[in-house]
Amino acid sequence: MRQKLFARRVKLPDGQGGLFSEEKWKGVYIPAKKAPPGTPPDLREMIRRIAMLGGFLGR
Repeated sequence: MRQKLFARRVKLPDGQGGLFSEEKWKGVYIPAKKAPPGTPPDLREMIRRIAMLGGFLGR
């Protein structure tokens, strides 16, 4: 629910692909030793990736 409210409030400038810069969203994949995808992940995926850096197991 909060995620949907946040996504509605955020206004992206035209021409931007997402909320995070390319360095930030690709950097989240480095500690997991996974290749970053070709397109920026959605907000839900970024939140999960950042939480996993802190120990969240996704159970």
